[in-house]
Amino acid sequence: MRNPHKSLLRSIIATVLLLGAFFPVQVLAEEIQIYLVRHAEVNKKDPEKMLTEAGRDRAEALAQRLSTVDLTHVFSSHTLRTRDTVTPTAEAAGLEVQQFPTLGSTLGGNVVDNRTSGKVAIEPLLNELQQVPEGSTVLVGGNSGNLYAIMAGLGVCVATDIYVISKINL
Repeated sequence: MRNPHKSLLRSIIATVLLLGAFFPVQVLAEEIQIYLVRHAEVNKKDPEKMLTEAGRDRAEALAQRLSTVDLTHVFSSHTLRTRDTVTPTAEAAGLEVQQFPTLGSTLGGNVVDNRTSGKVAIEPLLNELQQVPEGSTVLVGGNSGNLYAIMAGLGVCVATDIYVISKINL
């Protein structure tokens, strides 16, 4: 089956931030770089799952780590935790975070809010990534419920078993 994104995205460098570790995944790519990051640590007891102090520190560390990357776009899923993870990086780059889908928008007759499943962001984020021009460098903040599907949608070979290397400092 032909990958519909291959002609658009000749090159991708996807980097996933999982449990504090970067996992670079490379596919055939030349001109577009995409950094995919999972949101930082959250308070699991909080129904809104906002970032903890450690999560906010991790978001700042991400901004510092990517300070030498010339970002052209910063995208986020609709959840506040993903937006809050990529915001320091966007601000340092002089960019606005663009959330997809937008909080308050309607999908399938339901209003999108912070508690809406992360899976609803898959198609809107893939659509936006299809539209970035060649030469772009994009940071995408996502959730565990959408990052692997986004990578697969971009043609990245995603393993079914992921071995997480923990305690790698940014």
